[in-house]
Amino acid sequence: IIATQAAAPPVLDAATIDESMPSWRVEPGRVVERTATDVAAAIRLLLLSASERLILIDPYFSAGTLEKRATLGGLCELLDETKVTVHLHATLAGASFAHRALEVEQRLPASIPAGVTVTVEFWDVPETVRFHNRYVLTEACGVQFGDGIEEGVPGNQDRLSLLGEQEHARLYAQYAPQPTHS
Repeated sequence: IIATQAAAPPVLDAATIDESMPSWRVEPGRVVERTATDVAAAIRLLLLSASERLILIDPYFSAGTLEKRATLGGLCELLDETKVTVHLHATLAGASFAHRALEVEQRLPASIPAGVTVTVEFWDVPETVRFHNRYVLTEACGVQFGDGIEEGVPGNQDRLSLLGEQEHARLYAQYAPQPTHS
C-alpha cells in the first residue's frame, strides 16, 4: 500500500519510496537449490500467473532423464490444469525425431499430474545456431535459468533471473504457439 502521508507498515510513504526499501525492491534473480520442489517454489508466482500457457524452453530436455522429468512434473503440480497448457521446446540433440517422440510417449506421462496437458516441440537446430539458454515463460513474465531446468545432485544450486519486459516479449513472441483459426 502506498499513501501520500506517513503511516504504519505495511503502508509506504510515497515521498520516501526508493529501491533500498525491502518492501518496494524487486530482486532481479535468486539462487535456488536444484530440486524440483525448490525450483517450483522459487517461481510459484510465475506459475500461478500462467493464464493459458506455460512455456518451457530447455534445448537439452530429454524425457529419458529422470532429473528433467522430475522438475517438469514439479512445475506442473502448481498449475491450474483446467486452464493452463504446457508447451516445452527442446532440440533433437543428435537423436532422431522418432527416438525423442518415443521417449516422450513412454516416459513423460507418469511424471505429469492428471489433467495437465504438455505439448513437446522438437527443434532441429543446425550446429551453426546456438540454442542453449533455458527459460520459463508465461503471458505475464519469465525467468532464465543459469544452468538447466533439472534436478541436480544434493547441494547443486542454480541462479534464476527475472527477464526484463522487452526480452520477455521477444521470447514469448518467438515461442508462444500461434492460435489456429478454423
